[in-house]
Amino acid sequence: MVDRWRWLFIRSQRISPKRGRNYYLKEKSINNKEIYSLTLDLSDFESVKSFPERYEKMIGSRKIDVLMNNAGAINKDFELSKNGIERTFQSNHLGPFLLTSSLFPYLNHDGARSSYAHEVIPKVHKTGKPGLDMNNLNSEISYASDGWEAYGQTKLENVFFTEELQRRADAAGLDWLTTVALHPGLVGTDIWRSTPVAKGSSGIKALSSMLFYNNVLTTEEGANTQVKLASEKNIAKGRYYDENGRLKELAPFARDSSKARELWDVSEKLTGCVFNVQ
Repeated sequence: MVDRWRWLFIRSQRISPKRGRNYYLKEKSINNKEIYSLTLDLSDFESVKSFPERYEKMIGSRKIDVLMNNAGAINKDFELSKNGIERTFQSNHLGPFLLTSSLFPYLNHDGARSSYAHEVIPKVHKTGKPGLDMNNLNSEISYASDGWEAYGQTKLENVFFTEELQRRADAAGLDWLTTVALHPGLVGTDIWRSTPVAKGSSGIKALSSMLFYNNVLTTEEGANTQVKLASEKNIAKGRYYDENGRLKELAPFARDSSKARELWDVSEKLTGCVFNVQ
């Protein structure tokens, strides 16, 4: 990405040390690309709500060409956030929903340079219960001990969010906006350290110990689909792409527009925002 765009902004729950991520990216970039980063805790609504102001204070009113939501948290045990919401649900869906709503005015509306909103959706969205249990979004009725069911549900919610945002943008005549969901492949990131298999080891070691995972991607390889779709001008709106950048059809239960609308309404209520797509 640092080779393709004039400037790059990174939001993260943790800022790397002085010679950490930003230093590495600047070393990899060309033409003195500008790279900025700000802390953001998606499991804290106040952190998300304050983000646009902090963003503008740091770099001014520059418009966003590509917004990538790539949050992923798996929690072995049921845990509530400071906002009283199950942490996986808030970190993976409600936080990105609120952030996208808050940053929507900053998206580039220039027809010559359209904006893209990407939701990174691993294939585990298929572990979500068909139809999505709207009565157990917060996992208070039941929570599987390994956390995978809750994680899969949030990835299904991400699919619904992608589809519904595109429907609303199309209805409002916002032809400058393209939303997509994508599968990055099985990537060896630190997300695995919070799963039972990790047992205190690093994410890569955790995956290596699982014999049925034979093709774990590096983080660089896992970003290929995101970079590819963010760089192309003609991609299908509101659709799902696999780890090879190929357009794929979703299961019928993942294309339920009524559930997507219902989830949107619930998300607005829980986050306390009104997401006006206009």
